[in-house]
Amino acid sequence: MKFLPDQNYDCVLCGRSCQGWNIEVDLATRGRIRGSELELRVLQETGLSSTLVPGDHRTRMASRGDACVYLDENKLCRIHGEMGAGAKPHGCRQFPFLMVETPDDTYVGLSFYCTAAQRNEGRPLAEHQDDVEALLRKLPARKVGFRPLVLEGDGQLDWAEYKELEQFLWEGLAVGFPERALSIALWAACTKEGPWRFDPDISEVFDRATELFDTRLLCLSSLVAAQEAASPDQTWPLTEAIRADEPVHLTRTGWTGRRSEIDARAPNLPPWVHDEIQRYLRALVFRKFLALDRTVLQNLIVLYMMPPILRSYTILFSMVRGGEVEREDYYRALSFTEKDLSHTLQGAEGTWSTFARLYQETIKLIKPYV
Repeated sequence: MKFLPDQNYDCVLCGRSCQGWNIEVDLATRGRIRGSELELRVLQETGLSSTLVPGDHRTRMASRGDACVYLDENKLCRIHGEMGAGAKPHGCRQFPFLMVETPDDTYVGLSFYCTAAQRNEGRPLAEHQDDVEALLRKLPARKVGFRPLVLEGDGQLDWAEYKELEQFLWEGLAVGFPERALSIALWAACTKEGPWRFDPDISEVFDRATELFDTRLLCLSSLVAAQEAASPDQTWPLTEAIRADEPVHLTRTGWTGRRSEIDARAPNLPPWVHDEIQRYLRALVFRKFLALDRTVLQNLIVLYMMPPILRSYTILFSMVRGGEVEREDYYRALSFTEKDLSHTLQGAEGTWSTFARLYQETIKLIKPYV
């Protein structure tokens, strides 16, 4: 079993894991809670059923506002307190641990939506091995690498090829500007016709090619617009306004201004922001983010978008607050990125496949001139 290096964790009882999620309730948990004294009391106090059954016919925890109905005033779980940790839904019991089984070993990372993970507070992660092993006896780890991975379309990667890509990123994200390693890997993924070729000079192409700059700006603008538009029909107009550097209002953050105002502040970010972004990206690579849920190319594009998104939202939150960039601004940006980009899948599949096609077509266009 391998644990994310240089990562610490101990629960700080912040209640973060109980807010903002749509937790599915497995049948065993539903059976334990149904008709219990706690469930009846929650129903009396909140007027809500303790679970909801939406249109997909899966049972999920009910929420009051943004928080689970079982979260008490001290931000503690009442199921855990009154019925024991084993009575909670699977997703609640596992958080923030993320376990992935590969042909080589089982890798244990953390969700960076967790306050302690973000701040790197607590004991070394490896000291939680007993807890993780107990979880694995009840909740099997996700498996990757036991069959070929989809690169994109008909392209595939065997496990040895995937490990080459991951090792390149793991090492490249430890030094220098994170976009350098990510752009080299992105070019290799879009042009792969044989063995990997990670050309260090390619990162300069991303800096000077207008076509690649425009593609990235379009993708970034549409990601922000999808989160910040007042209504779905306003997403594309907001995307175009951000790209054109017109005045915009971002509903989620409450900020009004031009994109260039954010861009102007980016070069003056404190060095620790860049260090923290690199730490987060390496944590994603370690927990096999590239191999899960989407194609490898789509996940690589997600990683490539994350540094500018994190920098922009860090600046945005400081501007809304009216002060210099502080760590709390970065943590707010990281929470948004982890929850809405790293973890979210439903409804976003078309977005990432479109981005993959855009990059493949753009790189195909400029490749003969490189």
